[in-house]
Formats: sequence, C-alpha cells, structure tokens
Amino acid sequence: MPNDILVTSNTISPVVNAFFASLIYNGTKALFSDRKVSDLYDPSIKIRKNSLDKHHIFPKEYLKKQGVDLTQINQIANLTYLEYIDNIKISDSEPKSYYTEIKSKYYSNKELVLENALKEHGIPNDFYEMEYSVFLTERRKKIAMLIKEMYGNI
Repeated sequence: MPNDILVTSNTISPVVNAFFASLIYNGTKALFSDRKVSDLYDPSIKIRKNSLDKHHIFPKEYLKKQGVDLTQINQIANLTYLEYIDNIKISDSEPKSYYTEIKSKYYSNKELVLENALKEHGIPNDFYEMEYSVFLTERRKKIAMLIKEMYGNI
C-alpha cells in the first residue's frame, strides 16, 4: 500500500478517506490542537466553516519556492488536519521554523504529548529534518500502518 496506493495527490481517493477515517476512529485530535478531527464531520456539532483545515505539513508555498512539482506537494502523505487559525499562522514557513516555534510556545514541558500527536497523525518525529522525498516515503509507511491497525480493530 505505501508505495503503490499512497503515491497520489487525489484527496478524494479511497486511501485518503481510509486514512482520515482512521483518525476519526481513533479519536485523534487535529495536529497541535485539543479539537478532534471528528468535529469536522459531525453534523450535530455546529462549527464555523473551515475551523479545521487540511494542512500541508511541508507548506505548499515553501515547497513551490524549492521548485517541487505540484503533484508532489499535494501528496496525501503531506496532508493532515490542523485548526484553521494554526494553518494560517504557519502559512509558508519552513517546517523546522514553524515546528520549533509551536514546540517552544505550547509544548515546552509536554514533549511526550507532542510526540504522541505526531505519532497519531503518522508523522515522523524528525520530519522537519528530512528531505521532502524521504519524508513522503516514511509518512506513507506510517499512514499504511494506521489504516491497517484501524481495520484490524474493527
């Protein structure tokens, strides 16, 4: 699965739906947030449009400036959920820059909480140090494992 199916930028593919379903099934919170991803999909919860947003872990404009092709930028492995306001703050920042700022501002004494959040989203702990292509490969493997674990528990 990681190499054959997850190498896509089609955000309505069955695989991306399975991944996002695994986040909901596991009660995962949006990255860097206390709000659950399931809040986005729950029709009984009235939330402001775009309060949760799909986020490029390696920001789109940052990668464009690096000369990365749009189909590589929009890979499923580069997406997760983030609160809209956090997504705006991150904007086109370099991953190491925004991650360091978030870590020091909100997680200075809660590193295990942050590491667990990354794990729940299938994001390597040192993603910000990786070359983008290596990050995509590693994240695909982690997404595949999250999907496999979810279906193994159903």
